[in-house]
Amino acid sequence: SEAFEGQPFASLGLGEDLSTDVEKDIWSAMKYLQDVCLHIHKQWWSYEWCHEGLITQFHIVQDQKKGQKTTILTVRDSTKLGEYKDRYIAPAKNAKTNEKDTTAAEDDVIDEEDDDMDEEEKAIIKREKKKQFLIRGLSKGETPLAVVVDKFTNGDVCPETKKPRSAEVEFHCCSADAVKSISNSVIHKGIVVPSQIAAIVSLEEPDICEYEVVVCTPLLCQGKTELYDQYLPTAATSSKNRTQKKRRERKPNESIRETLDRVLEDVCLSTNTNEWWAYKFCHKVKIRQFHETSRLDMNTGQTSKSVDSEFILGMYDAEESEAYPREEEIYHVVNATESLGDGNYGGSSSQPAAGAHRGNGAFYKQEYTGGDVCDDTDVTDAAIKAGNAGEDLIHRSTTVRFFCGQQLAIAGINEDSTCHYILEVTVPDLCYHPLFKAPTAKKQVMKCLPVQESHTI
Repeated sequence: SEAFEGQPFASLGLGEDLSTDVEKDIWSAMKYLQDVCLHIHKQWWSYEWCHEGLITQFHIVQDQKKGQKTTILTVRDSTKLGEYKDRYIAPAKNAKTNEKDTTAAEDDVIDEEDDDMDEEEKAIIKREKKKQFLIRGLSKGETPLAVVVDKFTNGDVCPETKKPRSAEVEFHCCSADAVKSISNSVIHKGIVVPSQIAAIVSLEEPDICEYEVVVCTPLLCQGKTELYDQYLPTAATSSKNRTQKKRRERKPNESIRETLDRVLEDVCLSTNTNEWWAYKFCHKVKIRQFHETSRLDMNTGQTSKSVDSEFILGMYDAEESEAYPREEEIYHVVNATESLGDGNYGGSSSQPAAGAHRGNGAFYKQEYTGGDVCDDTDVTDAAIKAGNAGEDLIHRSTTVRFFCGQQLAIAGINEDSTCHYILEVTVPDLCYHPLFKAPTAKKQVMKCLPVQESHTI
């Protein structure tokens, strides 16, 4: 794989090619890590790895106010080491060991270096063998299915190299008891839950701003398929049951508002711009803008978040949105090719993901008005539609645009004028509505005939 050029594959224990069935089993097993994050603390720096998400480095500051017993732990100096890009699955050699193997002296394993190697090569081999020695000890007789390597790229720019930071995460088979000896819990959706699904064994920086993480998990051990549920975090199980709540089926000739009510009933969508502000949209309720601070409890490993500042950007305007019959919905659909992506994005906005919109580019709009009072001195006419709050003050307001899209998600938010916002939401079910369908290209038939000699030039 070109993505892993230069990776010392000898350390991965490469064997014969993987069978299709084994590869499918591995992909299925890795899905059990969905929404799971792990922490490791190393002196000054702490690290968080989130499956198919981000790897973050941060420093924890302890703050105990005078006269109070409670110690507040605040996360500072957060740095992104990389975001998930792709995955490589390598066959692994049989790692079953006996007591003699697991108690072998580490120095004896490392002494297999070639005397002709330079110091850098010897350091790489020594580091890899040390890692393998540790993994063999944690496997406790289990046989690995394979070794999985995830590539993380596009981290924050490294001051020394002037390049984005990057990382590789190796997943190895180990017993549940071994995981428990390292950590007896994981973080699932921001909540600490008891689980032996995985643990970080080590995190190193072999080269400047290039990181290597080793994760130990029973998911990659042979013969454990039927036991996967016991490794699943309890919070993940309950969350899975909630998200599998049966939605009402789509009706023929469904109106736009009926589609939105069916899909977005009791649903709130969130987005974080990775800057200062995060946003939450609850259909037919309200839109929030807020900033959170993360705090980590060193004793429990639990991460908690507290809201430092918050604004309501608008409440659902039922009077305007429900005052007309379905036949007039067409007058609230804008056939536009221009989207938020063409606008100017400042620090308080979130740019839509590339290709987020589908269909013909049309959107249906609804107004959310009567938000928190805007006391900005540069309030424009666009914000006045929200209503006067008295003494020349204006309420914040938001226009929500619903597009046909691949995912149910917030595609972008932009403050188009002072204290007035445009929020884009993509809804896959809108793609079935005739007002949002992409135009079908007409087929043209070309008939080719042989050229007669008399017609040649």
